[in-house]
Amino acid sequence: MVEQELPTRRAAGRPRAGVDVREALVTAALNQLLSSGSFESVTVAAIVAEAGCTPPSLYNYWPTREQLLKEASLRGWG
Repeated sequence: MVEQELPTRRAAGRPRAGVDVREALVTAALNQLLSSGSFESVTVAAIVAEAGCTPPSLYNYWPTREQLLKEASLRGWG
């Protein structure tokens, strides 16, 4: 039997090396706002899934989802 090497996978909740987590979260939040068209329908789960991290990463930078969404929407207007 020939052993097959499995591809390496990144650890769950950890962005790839060199990725700016804060930037990834803002970009993901803005993308979610643009695609949903509604502030209320954007969830933390959707943001962190797109950014490739976990909710604690988000809350490390913003105490609330609303603060992140406000920053993302300001960027969208900028």
